[in-house]
Amino acid sequence: MRNPQLLRCVGSAQLMVQRSAASLTHTDVFILDDTKHVYVFVGRDSSRITKSK
Repeated sequence: MRNPQLLRCVGSAQLMVQRSAASLTHTDVFILDDTKHVYVFVGRDSSRITKSK
């Protein structure tokens, strides 16, 4: 099974996260230190990304 790749550009910063489908059962939170944005990857849907300050 192919691992989903999430690629999101924020200004000059790039966030690339590679996770297996099994690990996407829980919500993963990633913080970009340079932009102070919090990216929340909800469930198994790798396309659903919510951004909060």
